[in-house]
Amino acid sequence: MASDPNTITATVRRMELARLLERVPHESDGRSKRVLVLPNGREVFSEAHSLALTLQGRVLECLSEAEAETFLMLLERVAEACSEASSSGARKKD
Repeated sequence: MASDPNTITATVRRMELARLLERVPHESDGRSKRVLVLPNGREVFSEAHSLALTLQGRVLECLSEAEAETFLMLLERVAEACSEASSSGARKKD
């Protein structure tokens, strides 16, 4: 999924303040930063991932196993198309 750079920066800043990650200088590009996930960030991610999988399972219970598999495959194709459209749209603006 595409996001506005300002939104990403603000999100990273909040996560850094919450001590979930830290930004460190890139070793070869002085203009760039690397984002390192801290142990607390890994723990929060693990908990969120587990909750997301549980919720996904509950939501998909209304579908048969074959329907759920098809739905997830189609959803992935739509996400890829959105990403491609976003990327090509960004290039057209230049």
